[in-house]
Amino acid sequence: MKKSLQYLLLLNILLLITNCGQKDILIQDFESSNYGEWKADGESFGSGPAKKIRGTVGEKLVLANTLLTGTLISPAFKAERRYLVFLLGGGNSPGHLCVNILHEGKVIQSITGNDNVNNFRILEWRFFDLKEVRGDEIQIQIVDSVQDSWYQMAVDHFYLSDRTPVREMTKSFVIEGQYINLPVTTGNTLTRMKLLIDDELFQEFNIELADSSPEFYAFIDVGKLKGKKATLVAPSIDKKCKAFDYISNGIEIKGSENLYREPLRQQIHFSSRRGWNNDPNGLVYYSGEYHLFYQLNPYGWSHGNMHWGHAISTDLVHWKELPVGIYPLKYGMGVWSGSAIMDYRSIYKRWPRRSY
Repeated sequence: MKKSLQYLLLLNILLLITNCGQKDILIQDFESSNYGEWKADGESFGSGPAKKIRGTVGEKLVLANTLLTGTLISPAFKAERRYLVFLLGGGNSPGHLCVNILHEGKVIQSITGNDNVNNFRILEWRFFDLKEVRGDEIQIQIVDSVQDSWYQMAVDHFYLSDRTPVREMTKSFVIEGQYINLPVTTGNTLTRMKLLIDDELFQEFNIELADSSPEFYAFIDVGKLKGKKATLVAPSIDKKCKAFDYISNGIEIKGSENLYREPLRQQIHFSSRRGWNNDPNGLVYYSGEYHLFYQLNPYGWSHGNMHWGHAISTDLVHWKELPVGIYPLKYGMGVWSGSAIMDYRSIYKRWPRRSY
């Protein structure tokens, strides 16, 4: 009996080694002038693949024209490996601008992108786990049902594999300092990150995580959450990325020794401590203070990932930056230009005058 168990264990190990060594299977690289056996409905994807942009493999890829609509569906193929891996950029509209897996004609899994404005040209590796349908026939469906020029999506290079080039990465700690410092290198692939507080989703955002020495540090103000458990999650990140080694929680913003005294920082016009800012919105004067709300990407120097920043002043010259005023919704387009009104009936309950 003991020998039988040993043989069974050895057999399982050999099978595991054999499976891990199986070669990847290319499904489609979109290097032809047309889509071949893939079926295109509607006009969004045109008559064939588009020319190469940043992050693609080869010279061409699928590019959605989001002023039009359509679908692109692959022929049926057998799920012979654990994962279906592919490149995806832009997207960010679940169910409307996405890549689906069809099994017996029904959508069983769907993935949208992590950005919808400027960064569709930066593709990242994504994957479907085919464990539940392995050995069955499936199809790939690329969907664009959004008629909006703000939304873009690019897709490239589908292949089957028992390995993935990316993984989920997490880091947990008890909040002790005012700021969570996040390493950034401008131009790196955008990563969708989640911040959980006591295991509940608190915030989601896109960030160009540094994979080696950071160019600068973005931050999240968590001063009011001291003592709570924070967990940062990157659901899809390069296995070789070292970004999480640089994440820390402290009493100061990393690299802020010369903050507001940098040689090239404007001293008359308002600018945020970190990130991109533009478009002042919802300017409000209340009880001796001016409130400036503005479009802000707190996690990078490029446009996109829009929040509403918040700053106050008593003289319109000297400003104090406050925590973010409005966060974008999950997978939303961001918080764009707008206005503000004063609700005097509830203002004393919601916004009492306080000392900053």
